[in-house]
Amino acid sequence: MQLEELTLGEKIALCQRAELAVGSRLHLFARLVDPEDEPLRQLLLDLASDEARRLVEIERLSAWAGTPAATRLTPEELDHIVLDHFPSLSKSTGEGMIQRESGTYLAQCLQEESVRLYRQLAEHAGDGESRSFFLHWLREGEWDIDFIRNVILT
Repeated sequence: MQLEELTLGEKIALCQRAELAVGSRLHLFARLVDPEDEPLRQLLLDLASDEARRLVEIERLSAWAGTPAATRLTPEELDHIVLDHFPSLSKSTGEGMIQRESGTYLAQCLQEESVRLYRQLAEHAGDGESRSFFLHWLREGEWDIDFIRNVILT
């Protein structure tokens, strides 16, 4: 199913599903970090916490806008759409522990995929209010990418 075919409620449900998937993946990465690298583990947990905060904000904004995340799509269909837009979710983390370089790279990939999704949702938004909604999350993702690229882990 194409994004432009989704209703606003379905797009919001997709955002919620994506935030859950990304947050879960970041938690997995944090569990797989080399125990000696607490700063990387904390970075990944902080990013996962951002995803949880976004999920709450998306739910609150959708309720405020009067557009609940109602959908005719099954959870499996939503998951399929998420995987289509987040190819890194289905990639293996490899064997062994996640090192600093690969951990920041994996987190950055997730954020870049998130930005692309929100950009596409904004492009296919039916009105200015929903476009602003998706652009807000696009900017949040861009901020995270910039943070990951520039953070100095000690």
